[in-house]
Amino acid sequence: MTTGETIGNLTYRRGVSFLLVKAVYDTIGHDKIEQVRIHFSVDKGYYCTIKGDQKLDQELLARIEERMHEMADMDLLIRKRSVHTDEAVEMFRKYGMKDKERLFRYRRVSTVNIYSINEFEDYYYGYMVPSTGYLKYFKLYLYDEGFVVQMPEAAEPEKIPPFQPQNKLFHVLKESTRGGDMLGIETVGALNDYVTGGSANPKELLLVQEAMQEKKIAQIAEQIANDPSKKFVMIAGPSSSGKTTFSHRLSIQMTAHGLKPHPISLDDFYCNREETPLDENGEFDFECLEALDIPLFNQCMTDLLAGKEVTLPVFNFKTGHREYRQKPLKMGPDDVLVINNSKVIPARLHGIKDETGAHMEMLLLRDLGDDCWEVLVHPGRRAKTGSVISFGDGLLRAHVLRTVEDGNRVVRLEYSREGGENIFSVLDRIGEMPLPPYITSRASDPGRYQTVYADREGSAAAPTAGLHFTEELLDRIRDKGIRIAPVLLHVGLGTFRPVKEDAISDHVMHTEHFEISRESADIINSCKGRVVAVGTTSCRVLESAADESGHIDPMTADTGIFIYPGYRFKRVDALITNFHLPESTLLMLVSAFSSREIMLRAYAEAIEQRYRFFSFGDAMFIA
Repeated sequence: MTTGETIGNLTYRRGVSFLLVKAVYDTIGHDKIEQVRIHFSVDKGYYCTIKGDQKLDQELLARIEERMHEMADMDLLIRKRSVHTDEAVEMFRKYGMKDKERLFRYRRVSTVNIYSINEFEDYYYGYMVPSTGYLKYFKLYLYDEGFVVQMPEAAEPEKIPPFQPQNKLFHVLKESTRGGDMLGIETVGALNDYVTGGSANPKELLLVQEAMQEKKIAQIAEQIANDPSKKFVMIAGPSSSGKTTFSHRLSIQMTAHGLKPHPISLDDFYCNREETPLDENGEFDFECLEALDIPLFNQCMTDLLAGKEVTLPVFNFKTGHREYRQKPLKMGPDDVLVINNSKVIPARLHGIKDETGAHMEMLLLRDLGDDCWEVLVHPGRRAKTGSVISFGDGLLRAHVLRTVEDGNRVVRLEYSREGGENIFSVLDRIGEMPLPPYITSRASDPGRYQTVYADREGSAAAPTAGLHFTEELLDRIRDKGIRIAPVLLHVGLGTFRPVKEDAISDHVMHTEHFEISRESADIINSCKGRVVAVGTTSCRVLESAADESGHIDPMTADTGIFIYPGYRFKRVDALITNFHLPESTLLMLVSAFSSREIMLRAYAEAIEQRYRFFSFGDAMFIA
């Protein structure tokens, strides 16, 4: 069994959870902790909280993580012993683990398997790793009122994926947890106490839950009523999960707020019977996704968002065919233009290696914080760990710290901070604009390779779709009532790295830093018409930040999202983009947004009409 297998990965996660709890008690102390809770899955890890006297901050979290690594390096044996249930109850009462104490009161078997690391003991249902030395890969992130312990997936057992908050889902799960806490039912043991408590009525619990659900539905209806920009309410769930019932209850609450809801059922988008797929027995398979005409549904929704009149189908289950007998629906315009305000820095540097005097070229790719950067160095064989490269007669020195993925280096930059100098002012003095290789002449004006709205240094290449916009054009756009929402994505080389793998899904995007402000998130979420992304970078920001309903929360994070045909767009309705290189991730993104066939026709037209390609070339509008 390995961590690359599902059961092995679950065992690994169980071990990290055990290691985490012990590290918390070791770091803070048993007397200062009331409870350590591992609540639910968030991204690729678990959301955890600590209840007690100690305030949780980044410094404390770093100490906990350090203690976890320390125990992993010590390779401490994880022992298992079987004890009588009564002994387990008494043991967890002594440790102050009331949840475990309550749980074992209702255990029907006489023994319990207890795991221990040195003197620390706890209970876990399922397999456990033999020792702490197996637990090398994890990362703690401060998040909300607690923290997230991030762990590898089974597909990449030695790689910790960057934490990508799913804020909408998180708050739903947190609210659900708070509901249980409010009723005093925090654990399974507490639920058992409630059911067997004698005076408690289990039916009352169901009625309270029903009342809480109705209250939540009323709140959702009120939220929709208070924001006229909300035009779509998407309800998701598996077959027979209660979507129709929920939609009826929500419609009633919305009507009570003076709205006129128009429920749209996916059942009306079933394929005509002769187009319905068959299962392995030759019977119609109505449960598979292909049984629905998804392109038709997407087209209808897109047209509604674009302000077009749409006649929705009604599926006749007797005849097995769609019929069109409803009045057309129409939504009003008021589009939002989303721009990437990242600014290209003079990231290309020419210098010499201190030890040998050899010429070196370095390209800054990504700011890692604390004057550390991921860089591309040429020739790479000379940039060994410990090497020092000087630029601009010593104005800037780069200390090579380590080699990372694809041969890139991590360097620490050293420069004088006298007179208010920072890294960007130094680069302005000694650096060059990192123009693409197909641009053979150096631009006389460095600002020519910047968008007019660029104001946040950090990109190694320009978000070139924005080069088409002038201040005058932006003013004309605003005059039409179209709002502009700036977002940020610092462009790295990963965006332009060609796809070499035989299978598209095997290609890995390098992560890039992005930000969305509260103001921009509010503008996008209140959009009445179409959200129009200027460039693939703005598109990737929106799709990275959007939850499944398309809602955007303000955030600062990294994204390695790779969009290719088959992807379902959550927030982008239209796209302005240049003509891209073959085999590029950019071309795959636009093919996913439209279709491969439409893109082939568009590119054939562009070639025939002698359109200009790439950075300073022509653009297209895809809706």
